[in-house]
Amino acid sequence: MTAGPLILVLGPTATGKSEVAAAIARDLGGEIVSADAFAVYRGLDIGTAKPSRALQGEIPHHLIDVADPVEAFSAGRWSAAAATAISAIESRGRVPIVAGGSHFYVRALLHGLPGTEVVSTALREYFRAPWSEDARRSRKRMVDVLDPAYGAGVPAADTARIGRVLEIVFTTGIRVSARRVEPAAFAGRPLLKLALQFARQAIYTRVENRVSAMWQAGWPREVEELLAAGVPDTAPAFRAIGYRELAQRAAGKLSEDEAFARTVSRTRALAKRQATWLATEPGLELADPADAVRRAAAFWKAARG
Repeated sequence: MTAGPLILVLGPTATGKSEVAAAIARDLGGEIVSADAFAVYRGLDIGTAKPSRALQGEIPHHLIDVADPVEAFSAGRWSAAAATAISAIESRGRVPIVAGGSHFYVRALLHGLPGTEVVSTALREYFRAPWSEDARRSRKRMVDVLDPAYGAGVPAADTARIGRVLEIVFTTGIRVSARRVEPAAFAGRPLLKLALQFARQAIYTRVENRVSAMWQAGWPREVEELLAAGVPDTAPAFRAIGYRELAQRAAGKLSEDEAFARTVSRTRALAKRQATWLATEPGLELADPADAVRRAAAFWKAARG
Protein backbone atom coordinates (compact mmCIF):
# COMPACT_ATOMS: atom_id res chain seq x y z
CA MET A 1 0.00 0.00 0.00
CA THR A 2 1.34 3.40 -0.92
CA ALA A 3 1.67 5.53 2.19
CA GLY A 4 -0.25 8.51 0.83
CA PRO A 5 -1.36 11.46 2.93
CA LEU A 6 -4.43 11.15 5.11
CA ILE A 7 -6.74 13.87 6.43
CA LEU A 8 -8.67 13.37 9.67
CA VAL A 9 -11.42 15.65 10.94
CA LEU A 10 -11.90 15.09 14.67
CA GLY A 11 -13.44 16.93 17.59
CA PRO A 12 -16.03 16.69 20.34
CA THR A 13 -19.63 15.98 19.43
CA ALA A 14 -21.69 18.83 17.94
CA THR A 15 -18.67 20.70 16.54
CA GLY A 16 -19.63 20.24 12.88
CA LYS A 17 -17.24 17.49 11.80
CA SER A 18 -19.54 16.11 9.10
CA GLU A 19 -20.04 19.51 7.50
CA VAL A 20 -16.32 20.34 7.51
CA ALA A 21 -15.39 16.92 6.12
CA ALA A 22 -17.92 17.40 3.32
CA ALA A 23 -16.50 20.84 2.50
CA ILE A 24 -12.98 19.40 2.32
CA ALA A 25 -14.21 16.53 0.14
CA ARG A 26 -15.83 18.98 -2.29
CA ASP A 27 -12.67 21.07 -2.44
CA LEU A 28 -10.23 18.20 -2.96
CA GLY A 29 -12.34 15.58 -4.71
CA GLY A 30 -12.59 13.29 -1.70
CA GLU A 31 -14.61 10.55 -0.09
CA ILE A 32 -15.42 10.30 3.60
CA VAL A 33 -14.78 7.39 5.95
CA SER A 34 -17.05 7.74 8.97
CA ALA A 35 -15.34 7.16 12.32
CA ASP A 36 -18.54 7.05 14.33
CA ALA A 37 -19.10 3.96 16.46
CA PHE A 38 -22.89 4.12 16.04
CA ALA A 39 -23.34 5.43 12.50
CA VAL A 40 -22.36 1.89 11.45
CA TYR A 41 -25.83 0.73 12.54
CA ARG A 42 -28.76 0.62 10.17
CA GLY A 43 -31.86 2.40 11.43
CA LEU A 44 -30.02 4.77 13.79
CA ASP A 45 -30.22 7.82 11.58
CA ILE A 46 -31.46 10.84 13.50
CA GLY A 47 -29.83 10.15 16.85
CA THR A 48 -26.40 9.51 15.34
CA ALA A 49 -26.58 12.63 13.16
CA LYS A 50 -25.80 10.70 10.00
CA PRO A 51 -25.17 12.77 6.90
CA SER A 52 -28.33 13.24 4.90
CA ARG A 53 -29.15 10.92 2.00
CA ALA A 54 -28.66 13.87 -0.33
CA LEU A 55 -25.16 14.51 1.00
CA GLN A 56 -24.28 10.82 0.82
CA GLY A 57 -25.47 10.87 -2.77
CA GLU A 58 -23.25 13.86 -3.55
CA ILE A 59 -20.15 12.65 -1.68
CA PRO A 60 -19.44 8.94 -1.14
CA HIS A 61 -19.45 7.99 2.55
CA HIS A 62 -18.09 4.73 3.91
CA LEU A 63 -18.81 2.70 7.06
CA ILE A 64 -22.32 4.03 7.46
CA ASP A 65 -25.19 1.51 7.70
CA VAL A 66 -22.94 -1.56 7.61
CA ALA A 67 -24.28 -3.46 10.64
CA ASP A 68 -27.58 -4.49 12.18
CA PRO A 69 -28.43 -2.94 15.56
CA VAL A 70 -28.08 -6.28 17.37
CA GLU A 71 -24.49 -6.82 16.14
CA ALA A 72 -21.46 -6.07 18.27
CA PHE A 73 -19.09 -3.74 16.43
CA SER A 74 -15.53 -3.28 17.68
CA ALA A 75 -12.63 -0.92 17.03
CA GLY A 76 -10.75 -3.81 15.46
CA ARG A 77 -13.53 -4.54 13.01
CA TRP A 78 -13.90 -0.87 12.18
CA SER A 79 -10.19 -0.23 11.64
CA ALA A 80 -9.88 -3.19 9.27
CA ALA A 81 -12.89 -2.01 7.26
CA ALA A 82 -11.63 1.58 7.30
CA ALA A 83 -8.22 0.52 5.98
CA THR A 84 -9.93 -1.33 3.13
CA ALA A 85 -12.13 1.68 2.34
CA ILE A 86 -9.17 4.08 2.34
CA SER A 87 -7.20 1.85 -0.03
CA ALA A 88 -10.18 1.65 -2.38
CA ILE A 89 -10.61 5.45 -2.32
CA GLU A 90 -6.95 5.93 -3.18
CA SER A 91 -7.15 3.37 -5.98
CA ARG A 92 -9.78 5.59 -7.61
CA GLY A 93 -7.50 8.62 -7.40
CA ARG A 94 -9.69 10.21 -4.75
CA VAL A 95 -8.79 11.81 -1.40
CA PRO A 96 -9.62 9.84 1.77
CA ILE A 97 -10.98 11.88 4.67
CA VAL A 98 -11.63 10.21 8.01
CA ALA A 99 -14.22 12.06 10.07
CA GLY A 100 -15.85 11.30 13.38
CA GLY A 101 -15.85 11.44 17.14
CA SER A 102 -15.03 7.85 18.07
CA HIS A 103 -11.42 8.59 18.83
CA PHE A 104 -10.57 5.08 20.03
CA TYR A 105 -11.48 3.88 16.55
CA VAL A 106 -9.17 6.48 15.03
CA ARG A 107 -6.34 5.42 17.31
CA ALA A 108 -6.91 1.80 16.32
CA LEU A 109 -6.42 2.82 12.70
CA LEU A 110 -3.35 4.97 13.27
CA HIS A 111 -1.60 3.17 16.10
CA GLY A 112 -2.80 -0.42 15.92
CA LEU A 113 -4.46 -2.83 18.37
CA PRO A 114 -3.44 -6.09 20.01
CA GLY A 115 -3.77 -8.88 17.47
CA THR A 116 -6.27 -10.93 19.50
CA GLU A 117 -9.51 -9.23 20.39
CA VAL A 118 -10.80 -9.91 23.89
CA VAL A 119 -14.53 -9.93 24.47
CA SER A 120 -16.40 -10.84 27.63
CA THR A 121 -20.05 -10.07 26.95
CA ALA A 122 -21.04 -10.28 30.61
CA LEU A 123 -18.25 -7.98 31.81
CA ARG A 124 -18.78 -5.57 28.95
CA GLU A 125 -22.47 -5.17 29.73
CA TYR A 126 -21.69 -4.82 33.43
CA PHE A 127 -19.22 -2.00 32.86
CA ARG A 128 -21.50 -0.29 30.33
CA ALA A 129 -24.23 0.19 32.91
CA PRO A 130 -24.37 3.72 34.39
CA TRP A 131 -21.58 4.38 36.88
CA SER A 132 -22.01 6.11 40.21
CA GLU A 133 -19.31 8.54 41.28
CA ASP A 134 -18.09 6.02 43.87
CA ALA A 135 -17.89 3.29 41.20
CA ARG A 136 -15.92 5.57 38.89
CA ARG A 137 -13.37 6.37 41.60
CA SER A 138 -13.00 2.78 42.80
CA ARG A 139 -12.64 1.37 39.27
CA LYS A 140 -10.07 3.99 38.36
CA ARG A 141 -8.07 2.98 41.46
CA MET A 142 -8.43 -0.66 40.42
CA VAL A 143 -6.96 0.09 36.99
CA ASP A 144 -4.10 2.01 38.58
CA VAL A 145 -3.29 -1.01 40.77
CA LEU A 146 -3.74 -3.74 38.14
CA ASP A 147 -1.99 -1.92 35.28
CA PRO A 148 -0.24 1.21 36.55
CA ALA A 149 1.67 1.81 33.31
CA TYR A 150 -1.53 1.96 31.26
CA GLY A 151 -3.66 3.50 34.00
CA ALA A 152 -1.40 6.54 34.19
CA GLY A 153 -2.64 7.59 30.76
CA VAL A 154 -6.34 6.97 31.41
CA PRO A 155 -8.24 9.95 32.85
CA ALA A 156 -10.64 9.20 35.69
CA ALA A 157 -13.48 10.59 33.57
CA ASP A 158 -12.89 8.09 30.74
CA THR A 159 -15.23 5.38 31.97
CA ALA A 160 -15.27 3.62 28.59
CA ARG A 161 -11.52 2.95 28.67
CA ILE A 162 -11.52 2.09 32.37
CA GLY A 163 -14.23 -0.50 31.77
CA ARG A 164 -12.40 -1.89 28.76
CA VAL A 165 -9.12 -2.23 30.68
CA LEU A 166 -10.87 -4.13 33.47
CA GLU A 167 -12.63 -6.36 30.94
CA ILE A 168 -9.31 -7.30 29.33
CA VAL A 169 -7.41 -7.82 32.58
CA PHE A 170 -10.17 -9.86 34.21
CA THR A 171 -10.64 -11.98 31.08
CA THR A 172 -6.99 -12.64 30.19
CA GLY A 173 -5.04 -12.00 33.36
CA ILE A 174 -2.65 -9.91 31.24
CA ARG A 175 -2.08 -6.19 31.64
CA VAL A 176 -3.14 -4.07 28.68
CA SER A 177 0.29 -2.44 28.71
CA ALA A 178 1.90 -5.88 28.23
CA ARG A 179 -0.17 -6.98 25.24
CA ARG A 180 1.52 -7.12 21.85
CA VAL A 181 0.25 -4.53 19.39
CA GLU A 182 0.00 -5.34 15.71
CA PRO A 183 1.50 -2.68 13.41
CA ALA A 184 -1.07 -0.13 12.30
CA ALA A 185 -1.99 -0.22 8.63
CA PHE A 186 -1.44 3.53 8.25
CA ALA A 187 1.55 4.14 10.48
CA GLY A 188 4.12 6.43 8.87
CA ARG A 189 1.78 8.27 6.54
CA PRO A 190 1.75 12.05 6.29
CA LEU A 191 -1.18 12.98 8.53
CA LEU A 192 -3.25 16.08 9.09
CA LYS A 193 -5.30 15.68 12.25
CA LEU A 194 -7.65 18.63 12.56
CA ALA A 195 -9.60 19.02 15.78
CA LEU A 196 -12.64 21.28 15.62
CA GLN A 197 -13.11 22.96 18.95
CA PHE A 198 -15.21 25.63 20.55
CA ALA A 199 -15.30 26.97 24.09
CA ARG A 200 -16.87 24.41 26.42
CA GLN A 201 -20.00 26.47 27.07
CA ALA A 202 -20.44 26.98 23.32
CA ILE A 203 -20.30 23.21 22.80
CA TYR A 204 -22.86 22.68 25.56
CA THR A 205 -25.19 25.15 23.85
CA ARG A 206 -24.66 23.45 20.49
CA VAL A 207 -25.38 20.06 22.12
CA GLU A 208 -28.72 21.22 23.53
CA ASN A 209 -29.70 22.84 20.24
CA ARG A 210 -28.81 19.72 18.29
CA VAL A 211 -30.66 17.35 20.61
CA SER A 212 -33.70 19.63 20.37
CA ALA A 213 -33.48 19.59 16.56
CA MET A 214 -33.19 15.80 16.55
CA TRP A 215 -36.25 15.54 18.77
CA GLN A 216 -38.20 17.74 16.37
CA ALA A 217 -36.95 15.69 13.41
CA GLY A 218 -38.58 12.56 14.82
CA TRP A 219 -35.98 10.88 17.00
CA PRO A 220 -38.59 9.50 19.46
CA ARG A 221 -40.47 7.96 16.54
CA GLU A 222 -37.24 6.44 15.17
CA VAL A 223 -36.65 4.65 18.47
CA GLU A 224 -40.27 3.45 18.64
CA GLU A 225 -39.90 1.99 15.14
CA LEU A 226 -36.70 0.16 16.09
CA LEU A 227 -38.39 -1.33 19.14
CA ALA A 228 -41.44 -2.32 17.07
CA ALA A 229 -39.11 -4.02 14.58
CA GLY A 230 -37.83 -6.26 17.38
CA VAL A 231 -34.61 -4.50 18.33
CA PRO A 232 -34.32 -4.86 22.14
CA ASP A 233 -33.23 -1.92 24.24
CA THR A 234 -30.27 -4.07 25.32
CA ALA A 235 -28.92 -4.25 21.73
CA PRO A 236 -25.36 -2.95 21.19
CA ALA A 237 -26.70 -0.12 19.03
CA PHE A 238 -28.79 1.17 21.93
CA ARG A 239 -25.61 2.12 23.77
CA ALA A 240 -25.70 5.24 21.61
CA ILE A 241 -26.67 8.19 23.77
CA GLY A 242 -30.38 8.91 23.76
CA TYR A 243 -31.60 5.56 22.48
CA ARG A 244 -32.09 3.86 25.83
CA GLU A 245 -33.49 7.08 27.26
CA LEU A 246 -36.05 7.17 24.46
CA ALA A 247 -36.75 3.46 24.87
CA GLN A 248 -37.52 4.14 28.53
CA ARG A 249 -39.77 6.99 27.44
CA ALA A 250 -41.59 4.63 25.07
CA ALA A 251 -42.04 2.15 27.93
CA GLY A 252 -43.43 4.84 30.22
CA LYS A 253 -40.41 4.74 32.55
CA LEU A 254 -39.33 8.28 31.75
CA SER A 255 -41.31 11.35 30.85
CA GLU A 256 -40.57 13.30 27.68
CA ASP A 257 -38.78 16.00 29.66
CA GLU A 258 -36.75 13.47 31.67
CA ALA A 259 -35.61 11.63 28.54
CA PHE A 260 -34.62 14.90 26.90
CA ALA A 261 -32.74 16.18 29.95
CA ARG A 262 -30.84 12.92 30.41
CA THR A 263 -29.90 12.83 26.74
CA VAL A 264 -28.56 16.39 26.86
CA SER A 265 -26.65 15.68 30.08
CA ARG A 266 -25.06 12.49 28.74
CA THR A 267 -24.14 14.18 25.45
CA ARG A 268 -22.47 17.05 27.31
CA ALA A 269 -20.51 14.51 29.36
CA LEU A 270 -19.49 12.76 26.14
CA ALA A 271 -18.22 16.05 24.69
CA LYS A 272 -16.14 16.60 27.83
CA ARG A 273 -14.65 13.09 27.63
CA GLN A 274 -13.88 13.55 23.94
CA ALA A 275 -12.07 16.82 24.64
CA THR A 276 -10.05 15.05 27.34
CA TRP A 277 -9.15 12.27 24.93
CA LEU A 278 -8.15 14.69 22.19
CA ALA A 279 -5.82 16.49 24.58
CA THR A 280 -3.69 13.31 24.66
CA GLU A 281 -3.64 12.74 20.88
CA PRO A 282 -0.19 13.50 19.43
CA GLY A 283 0.17 15.82 16.47
CA LEU A 284 -3.30 17.30 16.73
CA GLU A 285 -3.92 20.70 15.14
CA LEU A 286 -6.73 22.83 16.51
CA ALA A 287 -8.84 24.53 13.86
CA ASP A 288 -12.03 26.48 13.63
CA PRO A 289 -14.44 25.21 10.97
CA ALA A 290 -13.97 28.26 8.74
CA ASP A 291 -10.23 27.66 8.41
CA ALA A 292 -10.20 23.86 8.25
CA VAL A 293 -10.81 23.61 4.49
CA ARG A 294 -7.95 25.98 3.68
CA ARG A 295 -5.57 24.09 5.95
CA ALA A 296 -6.58 20.76 4.47
CA ALA A 297 -5.95 22.03 0.95
CA ALA A 298 -2.53 23.41 1.91
CA PHE A 299 -1.58 20.13 3.59
CA TRP A 300 -2.67 18.05 0.61
CA LYS A 301 -0.77 20.21 -1.84
CA ALA A 302 2.42 20.09 0.26
CA ALA A 303 2.16 16.34 0.94
CA ARG A 304 1.68 15.53 -2.73
CA GLY A 305 4.61 17.72 -3.74
